[in-house]
Amino acid sequence: MSGAFEVAAGAFAVVGVADVILRTGREIYNFLHDVADAPNELKALNESIQETETLVVACQKCWVQNRTHVSTTTSIRTPLESGLKALDRELQNLKRHIVKLKGGKKSWQRLQYVLNDHRIGKALNSLERSKMLLANALMIVYG
Repeated sequence: MSGAFEVAAGAFAVVGVADVILRTGREIYNFLHDVADAPNELKALNESIQETETLVVACQKCWVQNRTHVSTTTSIRTPLESGLKALDRELQNLKRHIVKLKGGKKSWQRLQYVLNDHRIGKALNSLERSKMLLANALMIVYG
């Protein structure tokens, strides 16, 4: 009986975090995509954010395919959940900076005070590290 509760809790954890990542990623992507005269670094960050969707959808599919096996579920959930939470942290951090600029003109001149080159580079590195963690988790799951 506790196995069923564990599977259900794992499903909520993985699916819930994945859905939050997808929504947050799309929100940030749409905002940054509309920034006029954006530098290449910002475009690279936005592409990286868009790539997270592919990884998160793969993670969701992996969970759906393997969630019925209680013995497998725990070993799958832990690395996937860890990777998803790392991605979520990075996206939420970016969102905190961007939310300050909502409702105004979307230009690089205005945005650079919140997301300067240093912050963009740091965000891009952190996002890439988190994506690698999730990709490694998927590799562990699929062997």
